[in-house]
Amino acid sequence: MQSKNLISKYLWHSFVLIGIILFSSPSSALSIGVTPANIDFNDMLRGGYAEKNVRISTSDARNITGHISKFGDIADWLRIEPDPESLSFSSSAPYTMKVVVEPPVDAANGVYTGEIRILTDSAGAGEGTVGSQVRASVSLEVTVRITDVELKACSAGAASLDDTEIGLPLSLEWLVRNTGNVRIAPRITIDIWDKDKQSLIASREYESAEILPTTEQGFNRKFSSEGMAVGQYWANMAIQDCDYSGLTTFDIVEKGVISDKGEILAVEAASYVYSGDIVPVTAKFMNRGIRAVTAKFKGDIRLDNKIVQLIESEVVLVEPGETVGLTSFFTPEKTGKYSVSGHVVYNNKLTFEKSTIINVNPKQKTLTIGTALLVALYLAIIITIIFLIRKIRNARKK
Repeated sequence: MQSKNLISKYLWHSFVLIGIILFSSPSSALSIGVTPANIDFNDMLRGGYAEKNVRISTSDARNITGHISKFGDIADWLRIEPDPESLSFSSSAPYTMKVVVEPPVDAANGVYTGEIRILTDSAGAGEGTVGSQVRASVSLEVTVRITDVELKACSAGAASLDDTEIGLPLSLEWLVRNTGNVRIAPRITIDIWDKDKQSLIASREYESAEILPTTEQGFNRKFSSEGMAVGQYWANMAIQDCDYSGLTTFDIVEKGVISDKGEILAVEAASYVYSGDIVPVTAKFMNRGIRAVTAKFKGDIRLDNKIVQLIESEVVLVEPGETVGLTSFFTPEKTGKYSVSGHVVYNNKLTFEKSTIINVNPKQKTLTIGTALLVALYLAIIITIIFLIRKIRNARKK
C-alpha cells in the first residue's frame, strides 16, 4: 500500500514538472518596450507643428512584426513617419519612428491626450520548443497643451568653416534647433580676421531656411575666398536670435598642400602655491594633423588684470596623434590670484587660447637651525626652573 502511494506521489510530481516545462516556453516571455514611455508637447499653437523621435525595442532575438493604432482625443492630430502598414524589429535592430502632432486651426486652448499602441503580430515559440502563439503590446501616452501665446526661441551651435585651397570657395556650416512654437528663419553673421586677429578681412550675413517648431536643421553655405591669401584665419560667428556666438579658425592652403591641425587641450599649474615658489606651467598640446609639427607655448601671467610676466616654453617636435606637455616656469613675488593664459604656436599657426588660475599665499616661515637651538635652550631653562621650584616646595614640606 505504501509503495503504491509513493508511485502515485512520484507520478504527480512528474506531471507537475512536465506542466512547468510546457507552460514556460520562451514564447511566453515575449515583451516589447517604447522609449520614451510618454511624450508631452507643451505650449503648442493651434495649426502648429511638433515632432519627437521614438524607439521600439524588444529583448527577443527573433524578427518581431507588428502594427500601430492611435486612440484618444488627438488621434486625428497624430501622424507617424514613416507610416508603415507593418513594422519589424528585434533585439539587435530596434525600430525608430517619428511622432508628429498637428493641431487643427480651430482647436481650443487646453490639455488633450491620446495614445499610440504598438501591438505585435502572433509569435510562435520557435523551433524545437512547445508553446502557444503569443502577442505583446505597449502604449505610448501623448499629451498636447494648446496655447495662444507665441514663443520664439532657438539654440544653435556647430558653426564652422572648413579649410580650403586657394581660389576655391569657403564652406560655412551651422546647426539650429527651434525650441519655440513658431516657425523661425534666424540669420547668421560672420566676420573673418587675419591670423593675429587684428585686421578684418570680410563680413558675411546669411538667412537660415524656415525651421519648424521642435525640429533641428543643419545648414551649409559656400562663398568666395577671393582676395584671401594663403594662411590662417579666424572667424567670429553669431546668430542673435538664438543668443549664439562662436570663434573658429580655418586655413587657406596652396593647391595640394597638407593643412596642419593642432589643439591646446589645457593649461595646467598648481592651484595653490606660496610666494617665492618656482611654479611649472604646462600646456597640453595635441597634434591632430597627419605630419609632425614644431610647437611651443606662449602666454602671459596677470595679477589684477596687469601683465606681470610673459612666459614661453622650449620648442618641441610633436608627431601626428601625439600629445605633449609644453612647460615654462613662473616665480610669483606677491600674494594674490594670478591668471595664466596663452596659446600654442605650431608650424607658424596659432591654437585657441586656454587659461588657468594660480592662487599665491604668503611664504611660510621656516624654522632655522639657530632658531631651533634657541627655542630648545629656552625650553630647557623653563623646565629647569619648574623642577627647582617643585624641589624647594617638597623640601619645605618635609
